Amino acid sequence: MSQFDDHCGREDLDALLTGFDGAGVPSPGRAAQLWRVGRWLRAQGASRPRSLHAVRDDAVIVNGQILAIDRFGQIQNLSALRRTPAPACPPSAYQGSFR
Repeated sequence: MSQFDDHCGREDLDALLTGFDGAGVPSPGRAAQLWRVGRWLRAQGASRPRSLHAVRDDAVIVNGQILAIDRFGQIQNLSALRRTPAPACPPSAYQGSFR
């Protein structure tokens, strides 16, 4: 079963699935952008998309993965980025600073 939010309809998911399945490119615009996302997901070895939510014009959530699309059409999985904590300061760095 597919899920939609207010910004995505059946035609948006269809464009995504068309790209995932390798069918022809739809007309330019949002459908073509979603088609590219579908092709990218297939190339990454992802499972078939079941849900699609629009966040902004340049980002979508597909199967819980946040995907950003830049102005050149490159796709980046923001969910896969790891956040690294800042390096810890040694305790000696704090000595004498609270006088």
